[in-house]
Amino acid sequence: MTRLIRDAGGELLGAVPGKQESSIISLETAYQYAQEADVWLHPGWCTSKEQLRSIHPLFGDFPVLDKSVWNNTLQRTPGGGNRYWEEGPVRPDLILEDLVAIFSGTAVKCNYYLPVE
Repeated sequence: MTRLIRDAGGELLGAVPGKQESSIISLETAYQYAQEADVWLHPGWCTSKEQLRSIHPLFGDFPVLDKSVWNNTLQRTPGGGNRYWEEGPVRPDLILEDLVAIFSGTAVKCNYYLPVE
């Protein structure tokens, strides 16, 4: 994901050069990143900003909520499937296409991403 974000013209805040594993960050660290972030990708299961605010009151203070929040929940099945996770690994080109549009501010219709409103 880090490579796709960089290839799309974005920067992953907190990325550690040479590290390939993902890791959990503290709420305090997320708060620091949220102060300088222009886009928030993959905010868990949330599909609305109201849901994000309901998880933790501190999320309401994240300036990025007033900028751009996107989740990979555009196409989900009633059984819990998600096209992003099922098809995305073999179609990184479509993920990259979405990320380029999101980071450039031109996203109108994406393959996998839905704006969190």
